[in-house]
Amino acid sequence: MRTRVCLTHLGGGYEDGSRMAPWVRKDLDILAEQMDSRAFLYGSRRDLPRLAGVLLGSDVSLNWFAWDNALWSIRLGRWFRVPALVILAGFDVANEPDFAYGALRTAEGQAKVRSVLTGAAHVFALSEFVRESALNVRPNVPIEILPLGFDAAEFPPGPEPAERHAVCTVGDVDETNLKRKGIRDVIEVARHLDDIPVFVAGKISPNLKDFANHAPRNVTFLDHIPKETLVRVLQDSRVYLQLSRHEGFGAAVAEAMLCRCIPVLSRAGALPEVAGNAGQYVELGDAEGIAEVVRRVFESGDRADAARQRVIDTFPLKKRRDLLLRRVEEAVSKA
Repeated sequence: MRTRVCLTHLGGGYEDGSRMAPWVRKDLDILAEQMDSRAFLYGSRRDLPRLAGVLLGSDVSLNWFAWDNALWSIRLGRWFRVPALVILAGFDVANEPDFAYGALRTAEGQAKVRSVLTGAAHVFALSEFVRESALNVRPNVPIEILPLGFDAAEFPPGPEPAERHAVCTVGDVDETNLKRKGIRDVIEVARHLDDIPVFVAGKISPNLKDFANHAPRNVTFLDHIPKETLVRVLQDSRVYLQLSRHEGFGAAVAEAMLCRCIPVLSRAGALPEVAGNAGQYVELGDAEGIAEVVRRVFESGDRADAARQRVIDTFPLKKRRDLLLRRVEEAVSKA
């Protein structure tokens, strides 16, 4: 009999209408290879009766983020003898009052995350940065690194660097991301790159349309674009610019590197773990200096192949698949 898995997640308004993040969808596909998997979108306590019904028909739950979905999967799972695994992704162990981000900004949020970390049968973290952040909340809880995994075939290398003529970044243009993802910083850097096109790929909040309209002439806001279009944008870009102040992992950076974009980025969060020696690191707050780094990297192009190879070697999808399936089966066997 195949193991029955309930994968819980939180909504995010994603493009396929399911409100499921691409990385969550990928885990659901991994589970479906060998198990009977069912996704559950948790919105509020009104969903608890449905969640209880799904858990009653499950052997184990896998929960993205140490938040309400995981909290209730753990509590209900105790009654139903359904162990809960949790994936820490960044928001759940962040406390960033400067841009109103993170579950740990309130005492209630801290208590909730501590309860999840204590009650989970197994805890994963996307990066060492996320793991260390979680240990600040609940020391001595065993936490295993489970980085995102990528299929290099989904992000072909694209043309040679000399044939590329743009800089790009990926991130929804909303109030939080102006600072957290460094969207505003990218725009300021673009003012010093007036002869180089700069593309920003991400859904634009209605209240920031005016912000986008007043950007420099070399900046193009692409709004939401499908994955196929995003890959073409990455392949047309020589430099990928990520000026974040907090990153639990940095999936867009890895995808850009697979397309042989050279990453120029801050040292925030897990970004150095993702880019490693293939990245060129800058200090935030000096738009003109960052622009000069971008120009130098743009002209050299000598790290493009190293960037792609790093992701292939360090974050293969098979590595995530094997570890995730193994830990899920172990949790069921111990229940």
